[in-house]
Amino acid sequence: MATASLKRNNRPIAIAIWSAALVLSLLVLVEGLSRSVETSAPQSALRLNPLNADARVASLSSALNGQDEPQPDPAALVDDAKRGLWLAPVDARFLSLLGEVRQRQGDRAAAEQLFASAHRVSPTELHALSQLILAAGDRGDVVEAVGLLDVMLRRWPSELKGIESALPGLLASPEGHQAVLDVLQAAPPWRTRFLAALARSDAGLPLASSLLLNLSDSAAFPTPGEISTVVNGFLRAKRYDDAHRLFLLTLSDADFGRTGLVHNGRFDAAASPSPFNWQFASTSAAEVRFDGAPPYAGAGVRFLNKPARDIRLRQTVLLGPGRYRLAAETSAVSLVVPRGLYWSVRCLTPSREIARIDVDPGTYRDRQISTEFEVDDCAAQSVELRSGLVADSWVYRYSGRATFHSLGIERIDRAASGN
Repeated sequence: MATASLKRNNRPIAIAIWSAALVLSLLVLVEGLSRSVETSAPQSALRLNPLNADARVASLSSALNGQDEPQPDPAALVDDAKRGLWLAPVDARFLSLLGEVRQRQGDRAAAEQLFASAHRVSPTELHALSQLILAAGDRGDVVEAVGLLDVMLRRWPSELKGIESALPGLLASPEGHQAVLDVLQAAPPWRTRFLAALARSDAGLPLASSLLLNLSDSAAFPTPGEISTVVNGFLRAKRYDDAHRLFLLTLSDADFGRTGLVHNGRFDAAASPSPFNWQFASTSAAEVRFDGAPPYAGAGVRFLNKPARDIRLRQTVLLGPGRYRLAAETSAVSLVVPRGLYWSVRCLTPSREIARIDVDPGTYRDRQISTEFEVDDCAAQSVELRSGLVADSWVYRYSGRATFHSLGIERIDRAASGN
């Protein structure tokens, strides 16, 4: 009887435990459901769990980005942001969103205070940082702006696009240029992204170039990739002289000694990403490599008994109006080129061929080949190795090896050329 009485007394406790477990399970389920839709359907997530801070942030962001129909009342957005702040007082995102609402209402002073408060609560809150950078730039406090930019990009390196349009303004003054240069000389992890962002705009290109030239005179020499990014920006803008000038002024002493109308014409140095240096890559049909060991010293192209329509060995050059000679020293071993192999000088804009020298098939050593050509109404050119194939066809298989020991372009006197 005592055992039966004990069981009866324990029954309410067991029911309470099971009920609590059931409630907890339901809460976990509701929380999980709310989390699963907090980005795609934040309003539904909030109905499931009004305490879901991420869902409330997503809902406010959606409303501010104009994704909700009908457009919400600003006062309602303020109330929603304050409700989120009351529920999560240490979540800087709500302070930042409240600042964004105030800014859109025209109260910039209140907005900046809220952004500053968000930054104090969380020094890496993204939206607050971006707005404080813009505000500091607007009032001319470039040192503060650059300091905040450093914080933002160390934490959010891929979020530069939001303030990209303001970057030229930060560098417009000598103080801004020096402040940015001081940070870049410390080689922050975001330096390459920053220079690439500058190079995407016409206003930013000369600023990026100036920074690279300053860095090239310091211990924090720019990387080949950084130089190439800005050089390519100039080329896209068809500012060919600026591109070539930056390339030349950032060469090392050793590389500067290899330059001419064709850079590294003896193929005796490693390629770089710059279009004014040799660009090459192997393909499934042709292996391209630079070799310093005789008898293969130079640029070697080994064909793999396949149709070789795509051969990747080229360089951008700048030749002014005048007459020139293109010359190459070539060796070959069992070279079979059924549709031809040749060096081509092409005008970039408009695209057209202005010179060509054929590479002979067979086996031979140190053969000199050359041709003369005229440049007129062509701001920039490319020198590239090409085949005569216009489409891949297994009827025309390229095989053997060609070695180019040197390739150069020299300007010649029209009278001397006999034309």
